[in-house]
Amino acid sequence: MNKFNLETFNDILFGALKDQSVEGQIKLLKAELNMIGDMLFSETAELLDELEQCGYKSERFTRIKNIKSNSEGLLLKLEGLEKKLKETENDGE
Repeated sequence: MNKFNLETFNDILFGALKDQSVEGQIKLLKAELNMIGDMLFSETAELLDELEQCGYKSERFTRIKNIKSNSEGLLLKLEGLEKKLKETENDGE
């Protein structure tokens, strides 16, 4: 019985890809890596919150918490701008 994993998933995606060019494959991989990056960021943020609640401390952890704190503000700003753009586009229709 075949297992469904990332490799078989990629085989399916590339097989269904209409644009079989190198550029098309690059776009697909970039989209997939962006999605994975988003998932990793989200899970890491939750893990950091758990570690903080448990009282974990280290110099590296402090640096990572600072990065998380700074990047969350950027994400909120981006989400706000995207929402504003969507509202502006909807108003124009």
